[in-house]
Amino acid sequence: MICVNKFDLNPAEARIIEDVAREKDLTALKRIPFDPIFTKAMVQGKNVFEYNTNSEACRVIKQIWGKIGEILGISK
Repeated sequence: MICVNKFDLNPAEARIIEDVAREKDLTALKRIPFDPIFTKAMVQGKNVFEYNTNSEACRVIKQIWGKIGEILGISK
C-alpha cells in the first residue's frame, strides 16, 4: 500500500508514483495534501492530531488508517 504525501505540490509526479504503484500491484490509499499544520505542530512539539484534529490533513490521515484497517481486516 502507498499514500502520496504533499501530492498537490507536484500533481504530475504524484500521478507517476501512483502509476508505478499500480504496475507493482500496490494499493494507492489516498493523497495527503500539503498542509503547513505539520510544521506548526512540530514547532509546538506535537503531532498533527494533538495540534488540530480538525485539519484537512488529519481528516485524510484518519481515512488512510481506516482503509488500512479494512484491508487488514482489523477495522472497528
